[in-house]
Amino acid sequence: MHEVASIGSHLSPYRHKTSTVPNNALNRLALHSLDKAIATIDPAGTRIYLALPAAQMDGIVPSERDNAAIAAVVAALEKMPQRVEWDRIVVATPAYRGLAQNGMAARLQGFGIFNQPLCQAGCPNPLLPGPGRELGPEAPDGVAAISMDDTPIKARTFVAPFSYIEV
Repeated sequence: MHEVASIGSHLSPYRHKTSTVPNNALNRLALHSLDKAIATIDPAGTRIYLALPAAQMDGIVPSERDNAAIAAVVAALEKMPQRVEWDRIVVATPAYRGLAQNGMAARLQGFGIFNQPLCQAGCPNPLLPGPGRELGPEAPDGVAAISMDDTPIKARTFVAPFSYIEV
């Protein structure tokens, strides 16, 4: 997902591109994190993890995608008689509801990468004619930012992975 310039429009300035990730890597990533959380709740418990193929969402309206994902899980579990021995079933699916949190773009769903340029100064403003188009000088090495490990850096782009799942 990335932001594009937008002038006088009510349309979202964010563009989405969907990619397929091979080898069920995103499911494994989500299950690994879920395993850590469940292990802290019940360290002595036995956990069985299943990864199902993604439910097909083509032609399903966004407001019904949560229900379609859960219906696919229920259909798969109905074929497993051993489930009657389980104490708890925890299901993680992509969050199909559009979320807008902490200044991030709206409608972020599932796993992804958000990319936004940090042009804060010295960037041309197409709305202003003539020499006043520049906002001011920007340091050649970028604006002050903080990395994930709290190291001060200079940056020209904000890139952040996101994971919105429903448990």
